[in-house]
Amino acid sequence: MDNQFDSEGDNATGKQEKIKQKLRWLWQHPEVTWSGTGIYVVSLVVATGLAAASWLFWPEESPPPAQTKSISIKGNNSGTAVIGDHAVVNNTSGVPPEVFAKYVKELGATEQIVEGFFGTLLKEKVPRDQWDSKLREIAANYKELLARVGDNQSAKQAIERGDYAKAEQLLEDVANQQSIAAAEAHADNARLQEVQLRYAKAAGYWQKAAALLPEDSKKERSLYLGNAGEDLYRVSRYSEALPLYEQSLAINRELGDKEGEGTTLNNISQIYHAQGDYTTALKYLEQSLVIHREVGNRAMEGVTLNNISLIYDARGDSATALTYLEQSLVIRREIGDKK
Repeated sequence: MDNQFDSEGDNATGKQEKIKQKLRWLWQHPEVTWSGTGIYVVSLVVATGLAAASWLFWPEESPPPAQTKSISIKGNNSGTAVIGDHAVVNNTSGVPPEVFAKYVKELGATEQIVEGFFGTLLKEKVPRDQWDSKLREIAANYKELLARVGDNQSAKQAIERGDYAKAEQLLEDVANQQSIAAAEAHADNARLQEVQLRYAKAAGYWQKAAALLPEDSKKERSLYLGNAGEDLYRVSRYSEALPLYEQSLAINRELGDKEGEGTTLNNISQIYHAQGDYTTALKYLEQSLVIHREVGNRAMEGVTLNNISLIYDARGDSATALTYLEQSLVIRREIGDKK
């Protein structure tokens, strides 16, 4: 290619086109020494105007970018890239207006939402050569989301204005309400099975109820798991009951629910008692007794003393068993527990 510029031209457009052609060649051949011809090129660029030179980076049919709409998207990446057929300047300068307008039209979303799409690409550090496909993927998911939100107008409005954090919370609120309702229905079914003495089936419903509860419904989950363990204990399915009690115990301790912890420790002791492991059963009962005395639950203190007496009786230590029974009797009379 001739490295000399033709200083003549039929008109201004012809001169600009020659400049553009020469600059394209120089851009593709950085090895050319910036002397002589290079200096002349720079002179011509300055003389003609920086705006004409900048056309090199935009589609041939496009005029210089009109300053009617621009967005500034900040990120850590830099450099010029291409989205579809359009160049994208350094992200510190923003996305070119015609590129932005193109995607607003093609994606069928508002300017605010499309601006958010570009921000997501930068935030997630999506490679520039994937921007076009990712923008279309995001837009498709966005439209499907709006369609599925349905009658939840608050969530829909939050999504449409780009307030995704608010929309997430609103959707979670609905999910939690529905989960709680479903869990309560399973709990009622569990009680229905208990009315019919179908304990194993009731335990299954209690577990379904526990699984459906939202994360913050921990107290209810502990209760449902404990009920499931109790129903399985009633049908001597000890190996299945024990882990349910243990899960309930862990939640009670997490919540600092001392009364719940003491009761569950007592229930666990009954599993070991039924299996003949009196030493382990007594250990759990002693922990339960300490807690019930600490919180002042006299009724459960009396129950626990009674259960300890049963352990000693099973061991053949009738004297110690009687001592604990007498203590239990005093409490039961004190609180008026005629049973």
